[in-house]
Amino acid sequence: MGKWIGRISLWVLICLTPISTLAGEGYRNRRIQAVKTDQPPVIDGKLDDLCWKKAPLAHPFIDSYTSKVAPDQTEAYVLYDEKALYVAFKCFDSQPDQIKATETKRDGNPWGDDFVEVAIDPFDIGQFSGRNVFKVNAIGTQFTEIRGGRANKAEWKGDWQAAVRRTEFGWTAEMAIPWDIMDRPSSDKPITMGINFGRYQARTKIFSFWSDLGYPFHHEWNGHLVGVILPKRKPKRLVRILGYTFGGIKPDRRMLRGGLNLRYRPSGQANVLLTINPDFSNVEQEVETIDFSYLPRAYSDKRPFFQEGREVFGGKQEIFYSRRIIWMDGGVKGYGRKGRWTFGVMDCFDLDRWNAFLMRVSREVGEAGSISFSMASHLDSEEGYNQTTYLAYNGRFGDMIMGFDIGASLTEGEGGEGSFGSGYVGWRGRNLFANLTGRYISPGYETRLGFAPSEPCKGIGFNLGYSAERLMEGKLSMGVGILANDYNHYEGGDYRSRISPWFWTWFSEGTRWGFGTHLQFERSRFEEFEDTVLSGGVNLWRRYDLFEISGGLSLSLGTRREESYRFIKPSLKVTSKGNVLVFNYYIEALKLGKKREKLHVLWINFNITPERSLGGRMVLKGDKLNWYLSYRQGVRRGMDVYFIMGDPNAEEFSRRAVLKLIIPLK
Repeated sequence: MGKWIGRISLWVLICLTPISTLAGEGYRNRRIQAVKTDQPPVIDGKLDDLCWKKAPLAHPFIDSYTSKVAPDQTEAYVLYDEKALYVAFKCFDSQPDQIKATETKRDGNPWGDDFVEVAIDPFDIGQFSGRNVFKVNAIGTQFTEIRGGRANKAEWKGDWQAAVRRTEFGWTAEMAIPWDIMDRPSSDKPITMGINFGRYQARTKIFSFWSDLGYPFHHEWNGHLVGVILPKRKPKRLVRILGYTFGGIKPDRRMLRGGLNLRYRPSGQANVLLTINPDFSNVEQEVETIDFSYLPRAYSDKRPFFQEGREVFGGKQEIFYSRRIIWMDGGVKGYGRKGRWTFGVMDCFDLDRWNAFLMRVSREVGEAGSISFSMASHLDSEEGYNQTTYLAYNGRFGDMIMGFDIGASLTEGEGGEGSFGSGYVGWRGRNLFANLTGRYISPGYETRLGFAPSEPCKGIGFNLGYSAERLMEGKLSMGVGILANDYNHYEGGDYRSRISPWFWTWFSEGTRWGFGTHLQFERSRFEEFEDTVLSGGVNLWRRYDLFEISGGLSLSLGTRREESYRFIKPSLKVTSKGNVLVFNYYIEALKLGKKREKLHVLWINFNITPERSLGGRMVLKGDKLNWYLSYRQGVRRGMDVYFIMGDPNAEEFSRRAVLKLIIPLK
């Protein structure tokens, strides 16, 4: 199978190479002059402050998918002073009654709402890794994406202001973003910063920008804010401390525990985080699926210590997968940026048994490339020493993409030494995409901190597809493609292979309703087993005046491991107006030969206010039932209060009650 996969992939890439994107070049890398104000605006969404009359105008906005001027236009204005950057938007809408905004939870999910955003790249890197993004939807809910990754507490993450107003022509928004919320250069001279203004219109699905990014996004085409004189950092705000304590009861004992998190910013480019006795037990983690797989699956990690700086330390899961660390007594990490260089060092420990160390250095190269080096080591008093090193490059040249990963491991004892490597070359245009990959893992390769589910092997794969957005006056999107791979054991013999054509569609009528389908056929082999599976499903949503309902049904039928296979997953989500009440329920049912297994997952959340809520989750897996209920007072500033009945991550219900306080100490 490997020979014809390689031949088809090479032919596809050669045919696609001459294609290029020429439209919209005049709207890329736009520049706007920075203007300093001595009368900052009042952030109320009105845009009636005198200072806005002196602010430079960012206009017109460009539809990123077509690289043409967007039908419903947007105007953005920008000012700054010693404390903050100020941004204002005027959003013109030909159908203002169709403006949609339902998300009320800060830093929730803005997609599906009308929103505006400003992306700030203080170091003018011109890549996604340098952008800090601040969004606000049409009802004033704020969303923050700080590069490097931050936990959510305002005293920790930093706070900013936003306000919106509905108008006859659409809506307006104002923002005040303090300089201290972002890492930034140290300079007494005027500098040029990267900046872009964006708007998403839910009704038309048009994402437009002042400086056109094209599709898929080319962040090297971001705009520039010229002549900014940054303020000097004030030493008194360098240290932030959050303490926590919780007490509770179980049938056999009482609990009392506390811990401390300290954040230190020695400069505008560096961050240091210390955690002592962190609380992992009350963080709700992702529910693992029961669907059959020959190989282990990776899952997300919501624990705050690993959220902080996650983009710096994340890299590839092959070298660091944070869910390998189940518990620890403490940890320290330092990370930051100096120009186009990013650096990070982390150490976690269990005083009685193990120590885990991770280091990563990366640099942006060219207009859309990066190279990084990582090292991870794990010392265990019982299992001995394991170390992995990793070198990676990823780049894009126009619509051509390419990259490679190489790594090695050293394990004390019988493990010895091993290595792995992979490379890819591909094309990612507005509609067409294709890539050819190669990969190997040698015997002896082991990573205790990373995620490497495959056995020693070598092989190739390709992926080819076509997608089209906003057909039929923006109502229809669709995609079709095929993916395939073929891997042998490292020392010879069949290991696993797959060929799988796929197809999807999505149809929507403005912000009122939508309907989608997907279909995929898979012919695969794993060791001596040959599998055939047909998968498909439907998804739909409908918006009413008082609530929104969405649901879906996925079904897979065929053979796995030479046994009959069936996997069904129906789901239902009901959200009341303003996200006051959210009900989310899904079922997974697996049949594999004589084996039968079911999983029921139910979430309910009642938002009393955007900062206070009642909620819970129930997980029924087989005959094991776990559930918990909680009250959350997660205020932006001040003390957070959590009351939890049950254990969020136990296999079965745990008779315990916990009161947890998170207290800003400085």
